[in-house]
Amino acid sequence: MNKMRWFAFAAVVILGSYCLADDVTVEAIFGKVTAAYSSMQTYKAEGTVTADIDIGAGKTTMTTESSMVLKKPNLYRISWA
Repeated sequence: MNKMRWFAFAAVVILGSYCLADDVTVEAIFGKVTAAYSSMQTYKAEGTVTADIDIGAGKTTMTTESSMVLKKPNLYRISWA
């Protein structure tokens, strides 16, 4: 068991130092997001939200589906059901 603890500790130290080696700044992240957005012509997202509600007299489930399509320069469509 003691060897497993040392192995886990070593893994955390090695992985942690590897992650800290990436010097990621806010500016770098924002630059990547801006470049990705500039290269896109369209964006599409779909989602489903499910809520289980207990109203005292019983339980009910509500589901809402949504979709969004954006197209440059100024077209968009958002729908939900």
